Amino acid sequence: MKTNEQYGTYANWLIARMHKQMVYNKKKVATYLYPSLLMLLCLFSFTGCNNDETITYVTSDDLLNKNNITDVTGLLQRVEQEEGILYFGNRKGKDWFALFDNAGILQEEWYGKDRSYYDPNPIFIDLYYPFKKLKDNTYAFVYDFSPENIRQAVYLCENQAVEYGFVLENNNESIIAILNKDRFLSNYGNVYDFKKNIIANDVRLSNGSLSIGFQNDKVWVGYESVKKGWQEATGTEPFERNLSIHLGYGEYKNIYIKSIITQTFTETNWGFAFIPRYLDSKSEEKYNSNLILLCYNDNLYYFDYLSDGNSQLRNWYNETLLVDNKNVMSPQGELLAEFVTPVKDTDEATSLTDGIRFSDSYIHCSRINYQKKFKIWSVAIPQLMNAEQDARITMTILEKGQSIWKYNCKVINRDGSQNNFDFNLNIETGELND
Repeated sequence: MKTNEQYGTYANWLIARMHKQMVYNKKKVATYLYPSLLMLLCLFSFTGCNNDETITYVTSDDLLNKNNITDVTGLLQRVEQEEGILYFGNRKGKDWFALFDNAGILQEEWYGKDRSYYDPNPIFIDLYYPFKKLKDNTYAFVYDFSPENIRQAVYLCENQAVEYGFVLENNNESIIAILNKDRFLSNYGNVYDFKKNIIANDVRLSNGSLSIGFQNDKVWVGYESVKKGWQEATGTEPFERNLSIHLGYGEYKNIYIKSIITQTFTETNWGFAFIPRYLDSKSEEKYNSNLILLCYNDNLYYFDYLSDGNSQLRNWYNETLLVDNKNVMSPQGELLAEFVTPVKDTDEATSLTDGIRFSDSYIHCSRINYQKKFKIWSVAIPQLMNAEQDARITMTILEKGQSIWKYNCKVINRDGSQNNFDFNLNIETGELND
């Protein structure tokens, strides 16, 4: 069978022969011309059709078949998350994004810019590309159009529109997390906005939702607050990344802080606090810091604090912060109190220096002054005096008044029998009432 090139050569030869016949043998023009023109027309028609691509459709995908979608010409990505299953492909000559629920039923779809792609076999890239529902019912996604090696951020909007954002030119860089709208974290530690402006660099995720990095020469922190949504703070002062770390016994090591991580973080009514650990750029070793970082009024403050790397942080009385169960700090980093008696995890603050504590058996309740190491009062709970020794007891605070706290006590015995009761405790005097 002749190729298109061979057919083209043959057509040129045929035209030349016709011209020669017309010049040298005019009497035979009609004899040769009309059949030859008919052949040439058929030949061009054949080669023209041969150049058209045959469009094929994806017919083997379970979700497409389940939703009777028969005109998709290519599938490139499938992302499964809590929000559902997102497809990125090509349909009707456009970028096509489709959201299915976990049962595989189509919920929403978006058509983007014109782009044709034909492939009956789904590609479904194995790399993780994040997909997140934002609070304004917009979905943020980073797709990968592998035929052109394009990685691009898009917003899939509530009105079915598609907004296109930045493109990553570096083949080795990818987005590993969508922190929030306009905040995309790459594997290079850069946080980009939707237009690819760099918000922070050398950023690492810590504690699942806390992002810590640097904005110019200051510490930058971003995190998702359950109550307030996305929060960001930047240090009020420059942060020195070249440090001399004391290893003990008079030994020191010079390090350059590649990134900051934390294992101790607490959210407060006024912001948050955490104790950082440092990752050395050369050795990749982690070192404890001597700082507490406090976010107050969207500003990040650094305060000296000698930490062993396992320090505890906890909300305390009147929006103060309890550090290591023995030091009370203000939101501005001022040391307000130091305790002789450490606070237990189950203790509840009644003042800056006092708290309510139950004994291990829950039979006795006391008000402790941690600073002076003595009990202001102690009282026995009558309903628990005859409780079985191996009973499981749970004490829950139902209401906190100015001086009266209401508790619920639940008792479960080994044989499965149980009872519960409420009581009121006067935290000033220790008086009990039903």
